[in-house]
Amino acid sequence: MVRSENSHRGWLGDVDEGLEWLPVVEIGERDWLGVRRSGEWVLDREGQLVSVESLSFVPALPLLQRERELFELEVQRRLGAVGIGDTSRYGFPVPRLLEQALLGGMEFWADLALKWLESADVDERLLKALVSLQDARWASQRTRQRARQVVKQCSGHV
Repeated sequence: MVRSENSHRGWLGDVDEGLEWLPVVEIGERDWLGVRRSGEWVLDREGQLVSVESLSFVPALPLLQRERELFELEVQRRLGAVGIGDTSRYGFPVPRLLEQALLGGMEFWADLALKWLESADVDERLLKALVSLQDARWASQRTRQRARQVVKQCSGHV
């Protein structure tokens, strides 16, 4: 399903009071990741809105295959198109996505998460995930070492 930017201009109530969410990023061929008026991020799967958090962010893992900066710019652009300049309430919860990728038991996602990781992302939960990754048997030595470096850098900052 193709979604045009103009069809969502009324998200804040100017044109369409009934619109309950804003599609932001297409994931795959038919799924859309978007945000509700409440700030909750959801996945549109064949017309059903499902909380990404309730799915442990697993459906959002493919975002890690994109450049982080491009994803963040797209979120800002889409939110800006409906009049939201301050994305603090509506910003995507990157630390929870990274946490899932680091704890999910798959080298591919853990590696991509470490590439996306910025020091501002590291909160207590993410630091625990990184500590777990340091000793994860499923992770490659390279990934465990990278996690160890990040933990060392961040230990004094959380």
